[in-house]
Amino acid sequence: MLYIIAAPIGNTKDISLRSIEVIKSVKYIFAEDTRKTSRLLSDLSIDKPSIRTFHEHNENEVSKKILSYLVDGIDVGIMSDAGTPIISDPGFPLIRLCIENKISFEVLPGASSVITALVYSGLPPSSFNFQGFFPKKSNRKDKAISIIENFEGSTIFFESPKRLKTTINFLHQKLGNNCEIAICREMTKKFQSIKRGSLKKIAQELENDEITCKGEIVIVLSSKRDSVKNFSLSEEEGKKFLKYLSTKDASKLIYDLYGHNKQSVYKFLSDISKENI
Repeated sequence: MLYIIAAPIGNTKDISLRSIEVIKSVKYIFAEDTRKTSRLLSDLSIDKPSIRTFHEHNENEVSKKILSYLVDGIDVGIMSDAGTPIISDPGFPLIRLCIENKISFEVLPGASSVITALVYSGLPPSSFNFQGFFPKKSNRKDKAISIIENFEGSTIFFESPKRLKTTINFLHQKLGNNCEIAICREMTKKFQSIKRGSLKKIAQELENDEITCKGEIVIVLSSKRDSVKNFSLSEEEGKKFLKYLSTKDASKLIYDLYGHNKQSVYKFLSDISKENI
C-alpha cells in the first residue's frame, strides 16, 4: 500500500496520530528532503534509518521504483517538507501510475498552509482558488492578474522570501488598491506573523522593512469587486464614456471606478461601438 502522509507545516505537534502509526509501520519512507524528514521523525522519537529522496528532479525515475515495491506488496510512505505531498510538491506522476496500474493508495490528511492562511487572512472563504507559487514569466504573471481580477472569492499563492517584495510591487502596480491582501508567514511556528491590508499598505510596509522576508510565505488576495458586483452599466452611460475614451481606456476607467469585470465591460463597450459604426 502507498501512503500519502501529510507533514506539519511548522509545529511538530500538528501531525496526526494516524500518520505517526503509518510512518512506524511502512518499510520505506520517500521524502522531498531527507534531512528535514529525519529531523521531524527524530522529534517524534521514530527511528527510521531508511529514508530515501523523492524530489522534482528524480520523481519520474523514483516513481517507477516505488511502483515496483507496491507491486511486490511492500508498504511505502511519501512525505514532503511541509503539508501534503503532490500539492506544489512531488508525487503526481506516482499517483497517476498507481491509478493506471490499479494500485490502491491512502491519503492521510493533515495541516494545510492554504486553508490555514485563508482562515488567518480574514478574506472571503466561501469560494477560493489556489494557484501554487506566483509565476515568474511575464505572460503567466498577466494570467495570474486576470484570475485575481475576475475570480469572485479569494486567490492564494505561495511565494519565496527573496521574491516577495518584487511580487507585491507588481501586484500593486497591476491591481492598484482594488484588492485586499494578507501575507501569512511562518504559520504555526514561533515567529509567525500575519499582515493584512490594502496592496498599497503592504507594499509600503515591505519597502520600510516592517515585514520580515524570511521563512514560508503564503499570499491571500481578494478583489474588492465582490462588493460592487451588482453594478450595471446602461448603453447610454457606455456611450458617454466612449465619447471621450477608446474602448480599452474606457473599460479600464470603469473597472478602476466601480470594480466591474473588465472583460465584460470591454465586450459591452465593443458591442456599443459596433452598433454605432
